[in-house]
Amino acid sequence: MDIKNFTSVRRALMKSGIKPIDGNAYTLYECGHAFNVKDDPSRIQWYPATGGLRSCPICDHQRLLVKYKRCGCGKEQVGPKVQSSKYCNHCPSDRKEVSVSPLACRKNSNLADPNRGFCIHRNECLIKYIDYDAVPCKNCDSYSVLQGVHDPLVKMVSE
Repeated sequence: MDIKNFTSVRRALMKSGIKPIDGNAYTLYECGHAFNVKDDPSRIQWYPATGGLRSCPICDHQRLLVKYKRCGCGKEQVGPKVQSSKYCNHCPSDRKEVSVSPLACRKNSNLADPNRGFCIHRNECLIKYIDYDAVPCKNCDSYSVLQGVHDPLVKMVSE
């Protein structure tokens, strides 16, 4: 059997009684035994094998031959490090789910205004927007300047 040939590996899996399901990875051993990766007992317990590879949990000393996966997009993967996954590297971008980060609404650095740091409402806003990137001072309707000396560093620099 040619372990680099998808058809050959797929036939060996079918011969062992496994019909590949999209997204699942399967292990195939030299002896012909095959398992779904998530059900493969050698994943839990290490079996000694030649070359440091896992061996078949049924036929001890029969080494892992190859892993196989067919993605939902139709692409097949064969190799020693194939893993189960919903998508593969070959999936078109329109097939992949686009997830919006729950922190996306907290990206408000474009509303920051370093010139408006001495507002009388600054403390309230700092508490309100503690989990955000910045305090949204730009174009704020309730902005009011504190009266008097505002910057404590001015006193330190002038001394």
